[in-house]
Amino acid sequence: DNFNVGGVTEGPQNSTMFTIARPYVVTQIMTYHYNNRGALPGTLGLASTSGATFGPWRCFGTPGQGAVANAHWTVEPFVEIPAGTYSVMDSDPSTWSHNDESQLRGFTRIEGFPR
Repeated sequence: DNFNVGGVTEGPQNSTMFTIARPYVVTQIMTYHYNNRGALPGTLGLASTSGATFGPWRCFGTPGQGAVANAHWTVEPFVEIPAGTYSVMDSDPSTWSHNDESQLRGFTRIEGFPR
C-alpha cells in the first residue's frame, strides 16, 4: 500500500512493484486515478519478473476525494500467486496518480493472505 495524503499528478515515472517471499492469495487490488475527474475503469493485472502474468481483470470504479467518480479502480481476483517480484499493470497509466511520497509509483493497495 503506497497510498498517502499528498497532492498527486498523473503518469507514474517508476514501476509499481512488490515482492513476496511465499505464495499469497490476492483478494483485492486498487489503484487511484484522481486527475480532478476520475477515469473510466479499465483493467489491472500483475506481471512477475519470472515472466508469468495474472489478469488482466476488469475493474469497477468507486469515488475518490471530493466525490470524483471512478477515482478508485478495484478488482477482486482471489487468485494465488507464487513467491516473487511483481509489477502492477494498469491499463491507463496516463491517469494513474502518483507523487513524491509514493516514489513516483502509481498509488496501489494490494490485499490478500499467505498460503
